[in-house]
Amino acid sequence: MYLSLLPSYPRVEWRHLTLHSKIHPRHKFTLWLAVHRRLATIEKLQKYGIVVPPDCVFCGQGLKSFTYLYFECHITRGL
Repeated sequence: MYLSLLPSYPRVEWRHLTLHSKIHPRHKFTLWLAVHRRLATIEKLQKYGIVVPPDCVFCGQGLKSFTYLYFECHITRGL
């Protein structure tokens, strides 16, 4: 009865990345932070009142937000 009351969630494609045994714990933790949008980006730090330069550390352009770091910055995308 207990198991029938538990909610069922769809399987996610990235599950094997976080639970893979050969990944270094530091990388697992960073991946977990990224998946849950908990990385200390400029927008988060400024929200807490911490003053930091708004430019991307890697390319020197753009606001260092989660979306910019992972999807828009040409250096972190590997282009």
